[in-house]
Amino acid sequence: MGIEIAFLDVGNADSIVVHLNEQDALLIDLARPRYVCEWLEKCGVLNLKSVYITHGHADHSPKLSNLHNFIKQWLNRGLELVMLPGELLNTNRKINDPNEMERLHNLLGELRDLENNSSVRFQLPRRDPRPYQYGDVAITCLHPSELERVERDQFDSEEKNEVSAVYRVDYGAFRAVLMADVNNKGIDSFLRYFHNLRTQEIHCNLIKVPHHGAWDTSLESLFDHVDPELAVLSVGSTNSYGHVRLELFAMLWRRQQDEQTRLRRFLCTEATRSCLLPVAEHREREGMKEKTPCGGDIVVIIPDASGVWQLRDEQEQRARADCWPYAACLGRLTNHQ
Repeated sequence: MGIEIAFLDVGNADSIVVHLNEQDALLIDLARPRYVCEWLEKCGVLNLKSVYITHGHADHSPKLSNLHNFIKQWLNRGLELVMLPGELLNTNRKINDPNEMERLHNLLGELRDLENNSSVRFQLPRRDPRPYQYGDVAITCLHPSELERVERDQFDSEEKNEVSAVYRVDYGAFRAVLMADVNNKGIDSFLRYFHNLRTQEIHCNLIKVPHHGAWDTSLESLFDHVDPELAVLSVGSTNSYGHVRLELFAMLWRRQQDEQTRLRRFLCTEATRSCLLPVAEHREREGMKEKTPCGGDIVVIIPDASGVWQLRDEQEQRARADCWPYAACLGRLTNHQ
């Protein structure tokens, strides 16, 4: 019957839906919960089996109170597992408002009550070779290790990207590696573990490019290891971080043209200044004025267990990209020169 993986257009953020069949789905990250619910309803999803939150930043998870409401909404519709990063539950972190601290304690109590009185269970993400199984689909947490998670849980906001949970989705011969916001030291740690004989464990058909198109040199080594056929970037037009970085686009285009690598296609949910404006008009910490969809809601269809995949609405996506003067996926980066 096949499965589908949908990368929803939620701006410079992540919400990924794995459609197991016409009625059942999994969710990885929850930016813009209302949009996610609208998507699930539109697609006829009756049962949301699990929710995996990779880390506690607002572009991947709502506030704990809103997450609690989302969980209750789907509690009687098949929800069995919620993976919550430790920083969302950390009552030792600095909170100046005593009322906010009281609300956090109350929410944690309500989550415990949910676990005690329903079928849902809560777990912390950590690397584990044992997958979560949903029929023919397996979800495996590849990063971080238990030690890394404990070490980083008390650190500041930026370093939490390094311990974003990385998940692998397996369906027959098809494999997707979803890199969340892992960057810098996080990628280095990930690759130190998955080296030599373990490299095959991250070799994949699809990669969700980490951190919305940020750039650091460790990405070269990451792509050498995973060697994907398709790279998806979940990015917002109006972001003020300079995403997608031109260095990343250049690497992706170079790999796509290299017959020694497997990359066939890369695409973004939204167009950014890198594809829309000449470099001379790029301003520090300034994005576009309004949202400009490119790939939009990117749906990857895996029709069977052979490993073959296809993009829904690929021709429409290419037609939109063809409108951008510096479209990286069409090799127009040289127009910047």
